[in-house]
Amino acid sequence: MPPGTEVAGWLRFIMNRPLVHVLVINWNGLEHLEECFSSLLASTYPNARFVLIDNGSTDGSAAFVRSRYETDGRVQILELESNLGWSRGNNVGIRQAIAQNADYVLLLNNDTATAPDAIQKLVEMAEGNPRVGAVAPKMLMYDNPDLLNSVGLECSLIASSWDLGIGRLDGPRWNDTRPVIGVCGGAGFFRVATLKEAGLLPEDFEIYLDDLDLCLRIWDAGYEIRSCPDARVRHKFSATMGQGKQYRRKYYLNTRNRLYVILRNYPIRKALPVGLAFVAGEMRATGRALLDGEPWRALAHVRSWAAGVGYVPRAIRHRARRREHPPDPLQRGNESSGFQRGNESSGFQRGNESSEFQRGNESSEFQRGNESSEFQRGNESSGFQRGNKSSGIQRGNKSSGLQRGNETCRFWHLIRTDRMFFHGTKFPINGWYAPRKVRGKIVRPMSARATLDVEAGSLRVTHLNCYPALGQTCVEVFSNDHRITSLETLDSQECVLEVPAGRLTFLAKRIFEAEDTGEKTDLGGWIAVERPETRGRQSADRNNARFP
Repeated sequence: MPPGTEVAGWLRFIMNRPLVHVLVINWNGLEHLEECFSSLLASTYPNARFVLIDNGSTDGSAAFVRSRYETDGRVQILELESNLGWSRGNNVGIRQAIAQNADYVLLLNNDTATAPDAIQKLVEMAEGNPRVGAVAPKMLMYDNPDLLNSVGLECSLIASSWDLGIGRLDGPRWNDTRPVIGVCGGAGFFRVATLKEAGLLPEDFEIYLDDLDLCLRIWDAGYEIRSCPDARVRHKFSATMGQGKQYRRKYYLNTRNRLYVILRNYPIRKALPVGLAFVAGEMRATGRALLDGEPWRALAHVRSWAAGVGYVPRAIRHRARRREHPPDPLQRGNESSGFQRGNESSGFQRGNESSEFQRGNESSEFQRGNESSEFQRGNESSGFQRGNKSSGIQRGNKSSGLQRGNETCRFWHLIRTDRMFFHGTKFPINGWYAPRKVRGKIVRPMSARATLDVEAGSLRVTHLNCYPALGQTCVEVFSNDHRITSLETLDSQECVLEVPAGRLTFLAKRIFEAEDTGEKTDLGGWIAVERPETRGRQSADRNNARFP
């Protein structure tokens, strides 16, 4: 082989690959950056740039990345003088990516770890279908990758939005690509050509639902959005909402931005059903706030209504510009993309505490759009019918797309009409959910895997099947990684185990899915552990076995 032939072939390979800019938004997130960038630099995709967008951090984030990674030519650092927040900071990075002729951008939280082949999988999906304008990777919980964080967004009739699949066990149900109404901003892959048509993130939202707003515009620009389950990203999801002013600010922004999304994007012909549902939802939410003794929540709703009324002229201009002119993301001040510098109407203050909230970190009980757990759970995958006509969208075909001046709405078939708010979800601790009483016995439902620290001695293990009509349970039990027994039952089963001090691990070989049981989560079994001599008096979580 002539000298340099291998290098030349490798360069040709790179040149033929679309350029991807991975934008890692960061504000004082130094503790996350090493793992985030190390995982990105292990990527198998050969034509990517990894850009730290540092939002005026004071913890040395930019200096760390510079000293640790900048010798790698794939790493770039974009230092902003002040904290521009999530949307504005990302928009600066997107504009730079466009100026450097990127074909795709991947918006990424700094508290993530990306699988080596994730970018390759995202590019393959987008390149395989020019109608795809954005792609949602499979986001998994960082500490428990058996659980989903997001495989896309869902959206209700009143613009309440939440992560599809959140808190559910990863499995075959989630391994098919499907159309989704949006991508989670914590890890969202966008075609640059699509952003040139649809615009960028709406900066007057400050944070929350801005990713949804962009995705609705992507649908209406004639593209579609799909999930990519083969592209995997682990995320350090936070189930906390903070306290005091921080929590109240988040609540208000979620409430207000639902109204902004409706005013900017929902079709006028749906005004009556949407208006009625919105009023009903707001009245119920404010009533619940007052009954719960939290008048500040009711006040947040009133403030959001006032903000919505004041936003109407802006929304009208936004709609008019979308009809008349394709948005230009390089034109600063373009209302379609929502990034007017110095915009006062949004009340955005540079350095506002809302900018520190990473996308995808919304609480399990306070998801996008101020959702309530009062509403009954619907089928997570309803609204995603495979073979849906939306998949036939042809790019560039004006007759099949959103014609200028025509109010065709491409995303409406994905709107959830069976619920107004997110039903809420719970996350297991060490694989265990909250205890419940079943047939007179206190048991703990378990996820696919659960652990329990025990002292040496005898343990009585009771295993129940709450859904015998669905078949046998099957749980294998390990002591310090050594398999000691298997529990299988259509009803109930007890056994006494002699175990050394250490860790018991319960591994479910059969999963009872939420769609079959009506539960909010997928479960692997129902277990009680106690000392034989304490039966009837106290369970093992009070006697040398440590349940969380």
